[in-house]
Parts: sequence; structure tokens; C-alpha cells
Amino acid sequence: MNRALFLVAFAATSAIALPAFAAQAPASGLVAVPLTDIAQPIIHGDSFKSIDHLRHQRGSHASRVDAPVGLTDADFSVQFDAGVSRDARADYIADVERSSGIQAARALDAWYDRHDAHALLRDAMAPYALRGDDFADVTTAWLVVMWSIANQAPMPSPESVQAVRMQTRASLLDKGRVPERAAERQRALEALVYQTVTLMHARDSAVANGDAAYLAELADSAQAGMRRQHFDLRAMAMTDAGLERR
Repeated sequence: MNRALFLVAFAATSAIALPAFAAQAPASGLVAVPLTDIAQPIIHGDSFKSIDHLRHQRGSHASRVDAPVGLTDADFSVQFDAGVSRDARADYIADVERSSGIQAARALDAWYDRHDAHALLRDAMAPYALRGDDFADVTTAWLVVMWSIANQAPMPSPESVQAVRMQTRASLLDKGRVPERAAERQRALEALVYQTVTLMHARDSAVANGDAAYLAELADSAQAGMRRQHFDLRAMAMTDAGLERR
């Protein structure tokens, strides 16, 4: 599969107060963070529907025997196994090494030794009522961050994120996009966690350092990566009804 590479600039920020999503950056350097293969099939533009479409679809099934079975939290829940977590992080760092070299990979790995990616993401998702052990919620956070980066836009309102959450949950059901096996589901979720935290940290660091050129490059990379999945982030507006075509 194709790999969409996101160039992530880590700047020394010991004296800079970054937004809550970010933490202290590792040593200066340039890291190319890949959109890993495991994440590419999760969200696809062809399966992403508007809120109005979803409501109409749900209403049309209201009294039919073939109505879709309602989702429960268990359908998207992830149980964390320490061994799978170690393997998922190792896979992510290996992807960074292949794309950016061993020094960049070691620097990022050392940074994650000092910072808990899951804790950072949980803190960031809390204002939006998203959970770190829910596959659809983490996918929602990843997609919202990708949209924000591609459009160089601030993070949206909680109402918008909740609407995207509804769209994402419906999209994930299309053609069985949620891995059924527990270990595979966890590995896919953790790949999204590391990508989301790294990208948000990179964006926040660039904003803090006033690096407009890098922000533009990062935005173009995010847009190109999602276009490969037939998802044009720049053609989508973030509204209280979720992602809608402009």
C-alpha cells in the first residue's frame, strides 16, 4: 500500500508554553511520520455520509424487519493488552525509522518513553466527550485532527466533534471496517493514537514557533494522504452537523 508521509518538525520548546495537547518536544530534528497501512482502510470517503443522510436512512428502517442492529459500546470497545501495546509502539517507531532514519526514530521513541501517548490523547479528547478505549471515538479524534491540520483551522466545537463521531461510527460499520479480533482492533487503535498525538504535537510546536512554511507543508501532506482514501478534507466544512461538503 501507499504510505502518506507527514513531515513532523520537532523544535526545542523548553521555554515555550504550548497548548494542552502538546508536551515538551524532543531534540530538534525533522521526522517523517507515516500514515501507516493499518490506518488507511479505516476511513474511506465513499462510506462517509452526511448527518441528514444517516437520519433519513435510520428513519427508513424504523419499522422494518431488516433494520440494522443498534450499536452498543461493546461494538467499538478496546481491551488493552500490555504485550499488544508494546508491539504497536514498536511497529510505529519502525515505520518512522523506515521513513526518517534511525536517529529520528530513536528520538521519537525516547520522547514517548517520557510521555504517555494514551494519557495525552485522553486529556485532549475529554472536552469533546470522547473515550480513549472506544475505537470509533479515537478514529473520530484522528479524523478531526487531520481535517484541522489540512485546513490549518482551529479545533472545532464539541458539538461539531460529536456530529463527526456519529458519522464516523456509521462509516466504520460499512463493509466491516472495525477489526473483529481484539488484538487487531487494539493495534489499529494504537496506530491512530500515536499518529494523532505526534501530528498534534508537531502542529502545536510549529504554531508556537511561528513556522508558517512548515504548517503549510504539513497541511498539504495531510490533504494528500486523505485524498488517497477518496476523502477531500479541504472540500469539507466542519459544522455542528459534522463534516459537510462546502
